[in-house]
Amino acid sequence: MLQLAQTHPHIVGYIGRGSHDDQSLLFMEHVPGGDLLDRVLNKAALPDEEASRVLLQLLMAVEHLHEQKGIAHGDLKPENMLCTAGPKESRVDVKLADFGASSSLRDTQLEGSEWAAWATATGTASYSAP
Repeated sequence: MLQLAQTHPHIVGYIGRGSHDDQSLLFMEHVPGGDLLDRVLNKAALPDEEASRVLLQLLMAVEHLHEQKGIAHGDLKPENMLCTAGPKESRVDVKLADFGASSSLRDTQLEGSEWAAWATATGTASYSAP
Protein backbone atom coordinates (compact mmCIF):
# COMPACT_ATOMS: atom_id res chain seq x y z
CA MET A 1 0.00 0.00 0.00
CA LEU A 2 2.85 2.40 0.74
CA GLN A 3 3.93 2.24 -2.90
CA LEU A 4 0.42 3.32 -3.99
CA ALA A 5 0.11 6.03 -1.35
CA GLN A 6 3.46 7.79 -1.66
CA THR A 7 2.64 10.67 -4.00
CA HIS A 8 1.95 13.22 -1.26
CA PRO A 9 4.31 15.52 0.67
CA HIS A 10 2.93 14.29 4.02
CA ILE A 11 3.24 10.57 3.30
CA VAL A 12 6.63 8.92 3.70
CA GLY A 13 8.26 8.13 0.37
CA TYR A 14 8.61 4.54 -0.83
CA ILE A 15 11.98 3.71 -2.39
CA GLY A 16 11.77 -0.02 -2.99
CA ARG A 17 11.79 -3.50 -1.58
CA GLY A 18 14.16 -6.39 -1.46
CA SER A 19 15.20 -9.41 0.52
CA HIS A 20 18.26 -10.63 2.36
CA ASP A 21 18.72 -14.01 4.07
CA ASP A 22 14.99 -14.81 3.67
CA GLN A 23 14.06 -11.47 5.28
CA SER A 24 11.77 -9.06 3.44
CA LEU A 25 13.10 -5.51 3.36
CA LEU A 26 11.23 -2.27 2.72
CA PHE A 27 13.16 0.87 1.82
CA MET A 28 11.56 4.21 2.52
CA GLU A 29 12.51 7.86 2.72
CA HIS A 30 14.63 8.81 5.73
CA VAL A 31 12.68 11.18 8.00
CA PRO A 32 15.24 12.38 10.57
CA GLY A 33 13.12 13.84 13.40
CA GLY A 34 11.70 10.69 15.00
CA ASP A 35 8.00 10.14 15.57
CA LEU A 36 5.38 12.58 16.78
CA LEU A 37 4.88 10.82 20.12
CA ASP A 38 8.55 11.35 21.04
CA ARG A 39 8.28 15.00 19.99
CA VAL A 40 5.22 15.57 22.18
CA LEU A 41 6.76 13.76 25.15
CA ASN A 42 10.01 15.73 24.84
CA LYS A 43 8.18 19.06 24.72
CA ALA A 44 5.45 18.19 27.29
CA ALA A 45 2.96 19.79 24.87
CA LEU A 46 2.94 21.20 21.37
CA PRO A 47 2.35 24.93 20.98
CA ASP A 48 -1.04 25.68 19.39
CA GLU A 49 0.46 26.82 16.09
CA GLU A 50 2.57 23.67 15.75
CA ALA A 51 -0.31 21.37 16.77
CA SER A 52 -2.59 23.05 14.21
CA ARG A 53 0.01 22.66 11.45
CA VAL A 54 0.59 18.98 12.31
CA LEU A 55 -3.15 18.24 12.39
CA LEU A 56 -3.69 19.98 9.05
CA GLN A 57 -0.85 17.99 7.46
CA LEU A 58 -2.27 14.74 8.83
CA LEU A 59 -5.76 15.57 7.55
CA MET A 60 -4.37 16.40 4.10
CA ALA A 61 -2.53 13.07 3.99
CA VAL A 62 -5.62 11.10 5.08
CA GLU A 63 -7.82 12.96 2.59
CA HIS A 64 -5.31 12.10 -0.16
CA LEU A 65 -5.33 8.44 0.87
CA HIS A 66 -9.12 8.20 0.95
CA GLU A 67 -10.13 10.41 -2.00
CA GLN A 68 -7.26 9.96 -4.46
CA LYS A 69 -5.94 6.50 -3.66
CA GLY A 70 -8.88 4.66 -2.06
CA ILE A 71 -6.76 3.54 0.90
CA ALA A 72 -7.62 3.38 4.61
CA HIS A 73 -4.48 3.67 6.75
CA GLY A 74 -5.91 1.55 9.57
CA ASP A 75 -3.48 2.59 12.33
CA LEU A 76 -3.35 6.36 12.79
CA LYS A 77 -1.39 7.19 15.94
CA PRO A 78 1.48 9.52 16.88
CA GLU A 79 4.05 6.74 16.52
CA ASN A 80 3.13 6.43 12.82
CA MET A 81 3.65 10.13 12.11
CA LEU A 82 7.31 10.90 11.41
CA CYS A 83 8.75 14.38 12.00
CA THR A 84 11.06 16.12 9.56
CA ALA A 85 12.80 18.02 12.38
CA GLY A 86 14.05 17.14 15.86
CA PRO A 87 12.33 18.17 19.11
CA LYS A 88 14.52 21.26 19.62
CA GLU A 89 13.61 22.74 16.24
CA SER A 90 10.53 24.94 16.16
CA ARG A 91 9.27 24.22 12.63
CA VAL A 92 8.25 20.64 11.91
CA ASP A 93 6.37 18.84 9.18
CA VAL A 94 4.98 15.34 9.56
CA LYS A 95 4.81 12.38 7.22
CA LEU A 96 2.41 9.49 7.67
CA ALA A 97 4.14 6.09 7.81
CA ASP A 98 3.51 2.39 8.64
CA PHE A 99 0.93 1.10 6.21
CA GLY A 100 0.94 -2.43 7.66
CA ALA A 101 -2.73 -2.24 8.71
CA SER A 102 -3.90 -0.40 5.59
CA SER A 103 -6.42 -1.71 3.12
CA SER A 104 -8.00 -0.72 -0.15
CA LEU A 105 -11.37 0.96 0.21
CA ARG A 106 -12.10 0.28 -3.45
CA ASP A 107 -11.94 -3.48 -2.93
CA THR A 108 -14.15 -3.26 0.16
CA GLN A 109 -17.91 -3.24 -0.30
CA LEU A 110 -18.83 -2.98 3.36
CA GLU A 111 -21.89 -1.29 4.79
CA GLY A 112 -23.22 -0.53 8.26
CA SER A 113 -22.28 -3.16 10.83
CA GLU A 114 -19.82 -4.86 8.44
CA TRP A 115 -17.89 -1.57 8.17
CA ALA A 116 -17.89 -1.17 11.95
CA ALA A 117 -16.53 -4.71 12.36
CA TRP A 118 -13.71 -4.05 9.88
CA ALA A 119 -12.83 -0.74 11.51
CA THR A 120 -12.58 -2.21 15.01
CA ALA A 121 -10.53 -5.17 13.79
CA THR A 122 -7.66 -2.99 12.52
CA GLY A 123 -5.13 -0.71 14.17
CA THR A 124 -3.58 -0.65 17.62
CA ALA A 125 -5.83 -1.81 20.46
CA SER A 126 -4.72 0.88 22.91
CA TYR A 127 -5.82 3.56 20.42
CA SER A 128 -9.21 1.98 19.70
CA ALA A 129 -12.49 3.44 20.87
CA PRO A 130 -14.04 1.63 23.85
